[in-house]
Amino acid sequence: MTAAPAAEIKITANEFFLGLFSALKLQGQDAFSIRADRFDAAIKEIYEKAPDLPGGDHVSLAFRIRPHQIYGDSRTVRRALTAAAQRRVISFDNPEYLDIRIQLDELDADRKLRRLGAPQGFFDGVADEFLRAYRQRRDPAAVH
Repeated sequence: MTAAPAAEIKITANEFFLGLFSALKLQGQDAFSIRADRFDAAIKEIYEKAPDLPGGDHVSLAFRIRPHQIYGDSRTVRRALTAAAQRRVISFDNPEYLDIRIQLDELDADRKLRRLGAPQGFFDGVADEFLRAYRQRRDPAAVH
């Protein structure tokens, strides 16, 4: 007798960002810039790659990422960041709200990841791909 296929897990935008920030914290990452479209472009890239990540075939992302044609930012990303700040998962570190800091400690991040119920390794893969995509882009504020 073969095992039944695992049920698909729906993940909302808020859950996706909670999982991402939790996994990033567990990897020792604390802060990111959301200047220009660097952050949003990295999020869009991992959103598209999610089905190919470990466990991604059992995950259904219940949201869409549509970057603005001119500015490159995404309303979905901005709303999820605002919700994460309201839940004290992240904070905005400067008056222009262009830098974010993860507020979770490692224990809380681990607890939140387990509660999400995503397949093991999924959010580790999301975090790894995000870091790769994020670092691949140059920060316009750092260019002189």
